[in-house]
Amino acid sequence: MNQTTTNPVAREAEAARGAKPRTRVVHAPRVDVAESKEAFLVIADLPGVAQENVEITVEKNLLNLVAHAEPRVPEGYEHRFGQESPVEYRRSFTLSDAIDRDAIVATMKHGILRLSLPKASKAMPRKISVQAAG
Repeated sequence: MNQTTTNPVAREAEAARGAKPRTRVVHAPRVDVAESKEAFLVIADLPGVAQENVEITVEKNLLNLVAHAEPRVPEGYEHRFGQESPVEYRRSFTLSDAIDRDAIVATMKHGILRLSLPKASKAMPRKISVQAAG
């Protein structure tokens, strides 16, 4: 994924100021995936992304992650020039039936997103006791 343009509202505002439209760079965030007996854990690096700019959706067997990071401008200032472009992160994961989609939990701290994907009870290992035959 290379580049896409900014949203139309931002593009119009920049054009009104006489600024060249900035492109939004699209990245696939770096992720680590770990597994325990009860769940999978997906850890995604989303530098510069605020919690409110993260969207996670599940459709059928596809988990989609979309996040946006805008260049930071100190309070009381307007952006006039910069080499930093708005960044969009996109990543999709195919979920197996072993994942309990209703129990997925996401937390975010310091640009690190943690997705806990609990395993469905039918996918959990279980011990079967052996009964004496009569």
